[in-house]
Amino acid sequence: MAGEEKTKSRFDDYSIRPVPKESRYGFYNIFLVFSSVYGAIAVIWAGGALGYELTFSQAILAVISGTIVLAILGALIAAVGSYSGLSTYVMWRFPLGRWGGKIAGLLLITITTGIGWYAVETWLFGIVMSEIFPNNPFFSVGMASIWGGILMIIMTYVGYRMLSFLSYFTIPFHIWLIGIGIAIVLALKGGMPAVFSASPAHETNLLYGISSVIGLYIAGTIISPDIARFAKSP
Repeated sequence: MAGEEKTKSRFDDYSIRPVPKESRYGFYNIFLVFSSVYGAIAVIWAGGALGYELTFSQAILAVISGTIVLAILGALIAAVGSYSGLSTYVMWRFPLGRWGGKIAGLLLITITTGIGWYAVETWLFGIVMSEIFPNNPFFSVGMASIWGGILMIIMTYVGYRMLSFLSYFTIPFHIWLIGIGIAIVLALKGGMPAVFSASPAHETNLLYGISSVIGLYIAGTIISPDIARFAKSP
């Protein structure tokens, strides 16, 4: 029994019960974790894809407009998670019932984000690793996707504490990597004037860009209580 309690205290991430006040974190920690979770590889990839369909000014407007919608929706949902301390899936039981919550979790989380998003992220991780370390079997797309996916599972198993720990390292590196990438692109393509004057390869309209931004992370916005429930205050 003692060993069982020790295992629960080490790996239980309050998945079906409220997060107690003494296990919650301050604003800075929550901000880093949210930034780390939402700064996924697929987000950077999709942001670059907007450049093939929109002009620079249109892409900026699409990102800002879509982000505002996601921020408002996410803030409202996250506030509920912070007040209740419950995960998204447990909260769904109140409006949808026990079985309704399970069905919603299966359709939205297990199938789309749990399988689909996970598959996309591991695949993109494999592509990035193969580009950084070419001609190395261990860093091939398939192999890197496998061991990268295993690392993701391990981090998920440990829970919020692992996300919190890694965020202190990944966010500064993430910002540095994006900054270096932007500087390299500007140097190769002729600076900001070339960016503003560039024409998209497959031009589309602004509404399509906005809907793409919203659709990219609407599922992540809906499950924002999974992080916000660890906040000391909304």
